[in-house]
Parts: sequence; structure tokens; C-alpha cells
Amino acid sequence: GGGQIVPLIKFGFNLDWAAGAWDAKAATTTTVSVTDANITLAFAPEVNVLVGLYRTPFRRMDVTDSYAGYLFPHAPAIAGGAYSGALGNFRNAGITLWGDAMGGKIKYGAGVFDGDLAPGGGFAPSDDSPFYSVRLAFSPLDPEKGYANAATYLGKKKGTVLTIGGGYLAANYRTGSSASTTYTTTETATGVHTTTATIKAAGATTTAELTYTAYTVDLFSEIKLGAGALNIEGAYFVYDRDITNGETKGWYATVAYLIGAFQPAFRYEESDRDGTVTGGEDFTKLSAGLNYYIKGHDAKITLEYAAKDFENEGTTPRTNQDYADVTLQLQFQF
Repeated sequence: GGGQIVPLIKFGFNLDWAAGAWDAKAATTTTVSVTDANITLAFAPEVNVLVGLYRTPFRRMDVTDSYAGYLFPHAPAIAGGAYSGALGNFRNAGITLWGDAMGGKIKYGAGVFDGDLAPGGGFAPSDDSPFYSVRLAFSPLDPEKGYANAATYLGKKKGTVLTIGGGYLAANYRTGSSASTTYTTTETATGVHTTTATIKAAGATTTAELTYTAYTVDLFSEIKLGAGALNIEGAYFVYDRDITNGETKGWYATVAYLIGAFQPAFRYEESDRDGTVTGGEDFTKLSAGLNYYIKGHDAKITLEYAAKDFENEGTTPRTNQDYADVTLQLQFQF
């Protein structure tokens, strides 16, 4: 939900009641969580300040509306390792300067966020260092205005949409008060591994401050084709955990075609970590779905099959063992 207090101030909020049993989630949960709670100071289309809990401006999928897609995002394991988000769902608490320039043909966002960072899907920092994120996107044809995008506009845009974007994220982590500490970390979405880090304490002579960095480039297009609309999306990622064999590269490609009220969609993902690291780091994933739109994104039915294949299969179900899901979802918005 959301609204506007005065012309300058807008607000938004969102609650989730459950989490699905996919991508390393062994079972559904029914814990209510606040996923969005923010205020926007809208000085001009080109200059906005967003404060609170919201989507981090980094990858395109991070700033894509969860309810305006055609395949489930399966956060955070999609294509290239775990996402640096405290909630594991693209959101973080922070402040961001963003805007639509040139009538929305150029969109930018730059923010600083709470240091509750989890690079690699579970690395908890021992202090509260902030992290930084920037994103820049260029839409030379029909622009995508606003902070969030849609994965599909269902052919309702006036013309062809073509957006090329990129993002960068960086933070220090594991800086703390212990002179020497060994961490054993479970990557909830992308595997299990053990890492040893030596931390400098007050008066200690050793130091090992780690820096997590990530960058991405992506492309999105929606083209009116025949009686329907074709969607194409792809991205490439690099995540560097600043440890031996800590760099992960990944990519994904999706395609969907809307014809009448039906929209079949497909996505292929691949993730590859440097070196020989066991525990589900390297994988491929194929998703195939079919949407039936009753009233656009406000009322639709989605059926999806998704299969994940690990290069070095482990023994932990849904963490590093091959598996497949069939999901049926009914979405209503009002």
C-alpha cells in the first residue's frame, strides 16, 4: 500500500504473511514480516530522496515489482549467488537519491544502507558498517518511469521498451572486536562452506578486513509482436567475497510471450564460483511457467515448474541436492 501526505511527501508499505517452500526453504512459514516501509521526498521527477525499508538499487530484478512479473523470483539464489540483503528479498534499510532524467530515459539511484549485510547468504558482520549501492539505467525508446520496474507491461506501453542497466555494490564485513575468530557459514540459498577470518581487535597485531563487492549489467525489452507482446530479459553478475575462491559469476536469460490472456515464460540460470568449492556453489536452473491473466497483474493465476541442478551434488536436501518444484499461485490485488 501507499499514499501521499502532501505533494512533496509520499509513503509506502508492504506486509508478507508467508514464504514459499522453494530455494532452500524446507517448509512454508507464516510469520508476518514488514518488507517495505518508506517515505519519499519527491522534489522533482529528477530528484527524489527515499528513506526507510525498500528495494536496493543494484540489479534490475532488485527494483522489479514482485507482483508485476511472469516467473517467481526465487530470491536470493537466482543467477550468480546470494544477494546482499538482510531480508534475503532485495530489501534493505537506508537512504537513496534517485530520479528520472530526460523524461525517464535515464534512471539513476545511489544509496547507503544498514550494515546488516549478508554477502554469500549468511555472513553476519560483527559490527554495523554500512554498504553502498548504485544503479544506472538507460531507456532510449519508451521509458520506464518510477523507482520500480515491471517484468512485463502486458503490451500496454505505447511503443517498444528497451532498457540497458548496470549496478555496483560494496561493503566491508567481518570487522569486529575478536583478535582471531573462525566462522562457519551456511549459504542458505547457494550452498555450504567454511571460511576462516582473522579479525583485528583493539591492540591486536593482525587484521583481515574483508570487502564484499558486486557488479551487474542487464538488458530488458518488451516488443509488441503480432497480437501479443514479447518480453526478453537477461543479466550478468560478478560477486567477490574477498576470500580464496570467493568470486562467483552468473547469468540468466528469460523470455515470455503474451497472447490473449495467456503468457508462457521460460528462464535459464547459471552460477559458477571460482575454484573447487563443494556444497552447491555451481548450479544451473530452468524455470517454465504459464500465466492466465484475469485482470492484468491485479488478478492472475501462475503455474510454474522449476528444476535446479548442482554441478557437485551434496547430501543436504534443497540446499545442495538437485530438486524440482511445481508451484501454483493465485494473485489478487486491490
